[in-house]
Amino acid sequence: MSDPAEGILRLPRWPDSRLVLTPAARWLVDHDGKVMPMSELFEGFCRHLLDEGLPLFRVTTGLPSMHPLTVTRAFAWQRDAGVTMTERGHGVFQTDEYLKSPIAVIHEGAAAIRRQLEQPGAPMDFGILPELKALGVTDYLVLPMRFTQGPGMGREGQNVSFMSFATDRKGGFRPEELSYLMELMPLIALRLELEAGRRMTRDLLTTYLGQSPAERVLKGDLRRGQGYEVEAAIWLSDLRGFTAFSDRNPTVEVVATLDRYFDAMAGPIQAHGGEVLKFIGDGLLAIFRVEDGNTLEAACRRALTAA
Repeated sequence: MSDPAEGILRLPRWPDSRLVLTPAARWLVDHDGKVMPMSELFEGFCRHLLDEGLPLFRVTTGLPSMHPLTVTRAFAWQRDAGVTMTERGHGVFQTDEYLKSPIAVIHEGAAAIRRQLEQPGAPMDFGILPELKALGVTDYLVLPMRFTQGPGMGREGQNVSFMSFATDRKGGFRPEELSYLMELMPLIALRLELEAGRRMTRDLLTTYLGQSPAERVLKGDLRRGQGYEVEAAIWLSDLRGFTAFSDRNPTVEVVATLDRYFDAMAGPIQAHGGEVLKFIGDGLLAIFRVEDGNTLEAACRRALTAA
């Protein structure tokens, strides 16, 4: 149907639509074009599952990251505590915490892991299980979450993450609840991959362009030849004796030294409002902007304090 006067197409309602979404599923897809922080999205998803009657006590997941310092961001929701986020460094996959976890088994290709902790003789073969049992958890389920792209964490570089569900209800999860959670996984993965991709794009641009240029690029400022003026105190530094050091030592030691050096330099710069623009060999270029009513003297003092 259409209204010629307004030139607007008006579609009739379809009351018998076959596309039926549960509240939790609708929460994942009906975002109205808004960018939602991952913690808020995860909290809302878990709360909707609770409202549907799932007796959730704890839900966890991990999203891949493309950042020089972190490889994944772990999110944990608990019924009475909300969402917490922990960033994991690149060495996490070599730790006992990971190697003795169900996540490692999921990454190796397992279709699902379930441990009914209230049953006598339940296997306690993962490091997290005694902790969960002490918290009163009766049933624990871990499912794979498959992404289409990103850093490969699964077997043969597959893009596999996970989501775990724990309940403290006597008797654990019912069969229909297990089926429902499994059916939700592709939809969960689709939405979380969108959020992870947005975060990875921002991390990459911020790492290699700097915070302010990255924000301009993300807003669509992409035309070649454009520029803008910045009033700022400039920081330029390098590592004394680096050329001789790099000549005398193995490449692995040189790179490790540079990593420690840049960690030591970038931390104070960022802590005092500075912005690292680029690393140039052993050199570092940063600025302390004059903006938001701050004076040039204040910018210089921040730079000096950082130094």
